[in-house]
Amino acid sequence: TVPGNFHKNGSLSSTILGFATPENFVPLLRARLEMDVVVFNNGDSHAYGELHCQSLPRDFIEVTVGRGVGAGIIRHGKLFSDSTIRAGELGHISIDYRGRPCSCGNRGCLERYINTEVLTAEAEALLQHPAGSLTFEALCSLYRTGDPKVVSFIEEKAALLAVGISNMLAMQPVNHIVIGGKITQLGDAFLDALREAVQTTGLRKYMDRVTLSRSHNTTDPEAFGAFWNYLDHHMTLL
Repeated sequence: TVPGNFHKNGSLSSTILGFATPENFVPLLRARLEMDVVVFNNGDSHAYGELHCQSLPRDFIEVTVGRGVGAGIIRHGKLFSDSTIRAGELGHISIDYRGRPCSCGNRGCLERYINTEVLTAEAEALLQHPAGSLTFEALCSLYRTGDPKVVSFIEEKAALLAVGISNMLAMQPVNHIVIGGKITQLGDAFLDALREAVQTTGLRKYMDRVTLSRSHNTTDPEAFGAFWNYLDHHMTLL
């Protein structure tokens, strides 16, 4: 699984990993490895795995926040995708058209403001720690223990994520959002902060009916979802 888009010409591009492959690279990879290769988007894999981990509505979106921000969309109990197997690019919805430049070519992309690396770097500056001295796990610990500066900082980030979710629901309305990825290490307090932000953000027509839950697919979510996707759609039992 990869954080990126698999295009109709057979190429793969990823703004997070910073690469683009040549056209029809999968056959080349199959030949080099001498085995079958199937490429899945990691956001899609998170969402597909969630279907096997908890009881959910037939329509939901899993928002995965890690090094980037992705969204896997489930419609009628099935993964929603186009012919490029692309997941919802929530991370590249702009929340400020004059904002921070993104490698995708846009400005103000959500994932330039809320991903685990940005959160850690900004918290270091806020707390006046030396660059590179704070880990995301340490930031989570400070948040869970109630450090006032960190709590206020994380609540602001929850509000930004709520804006992104609201914008996404204007195009893909669903009644349930699952929050997954490394951001869940912040614990239930972050989910509560996000729920509170959702109550004051966006189109009430959509947001008033939205419920939020935490991912139950936590052991190896990308591999777990990719396994079930392969089993359901690519594996033939003889």
